[in-house]
Amino acid sequence: MKEADPRREERPLALVVTATAMAATGKLDAGAQHDGEMANGPRIDFLRYHPLQRTAEETLRRCRLGIVSIRDLVEVRSSRVNPLETPDEIFRYVGLAEIEKDTGVWRALELSGDSIKSTCNVFRAGDIIFARLRPNLRKVVLIPDDDPGGVCSSECVVLRGFDKGPLEDTQQSLFSSGPATIDSNYLVWVLRSDLIQGQILAHVTGVGRPRVATSALLAARLPLPAIDEQRRQARAMLAGWNRFMATRKRAADLLIQAEKEFLGQYADIMSSSD
Repeated sequence: MKEADPRREERPLALVVTATAMAATGKLDAGAQHDGEMANGPRIDFLRYHPLQRTAEETLRRCRLGIVSIRDLVEVRSSRVNPLETPDEIFRYVGLAEIEKDTGVWRALELSGDSIKSTCNVFRAGDIIFARLRPNLRKVVLIPDDDPGGVCSSECVVLRGFDKGPLEDTQQSLFSSGPATIDSNYLVWVLRSDLIQGQILAHVTGVGRPRVATSALLAARLPLPAIDEQRRQARAMLAGWNRFMATRKRAADLLIQAEKEFLGQYADIMSSSD
């Protein structure tokens, strides 16, 4: 009986291990050699070929509207504070955990400076907070115009649409290339859309804490309809969001009621046994 070549038995495992490790980072060299070594050929980024990527490209290609980059619609708020420098001051803080994925629901915590361990970005009424860490969760919120403002995690970028007026900061954003007609209520919905996800997926880096660079986000493109159409679409999305929130509340109320009724059976059993 012919003796098996141990090297040939090890090669498939080597390829699997190498490919799995490279896939975890989203990068794999094409033309891997049969001995398990990676060739120096063209790099393949798996996320670059995600279906959302192709859908976004096709959507933009077929769109008859004007196409603009996000950098043409916003400025980046660059103000930062270190709460530890004023440990007794109370800050309104928005961390990643305070922003729901997909929905835009958020809350601000009131924390003392000494309980916030890192430098934070400042946000004001009318700003948009976009979570760069794990952008696939689509944690994007529009701060209401009557909000007192606060600070947020440095893993977020704070944007301000040109429709909300200029930044109070003296330093202007380096990314801004000029104003365009935009409604921030429309923009925030687009920022959560598959169109933007498809364009930034290939630029996400990191394994344990994947994030997208601000420059890559600002380079993403979107259709820009007339301002009246933007507002109409934003109102339609808001109406759908309100129905979703109302349905979610009814479902939560029903769950509480069901739990009470179920747990109440124990009381009935105990009373019947007296």
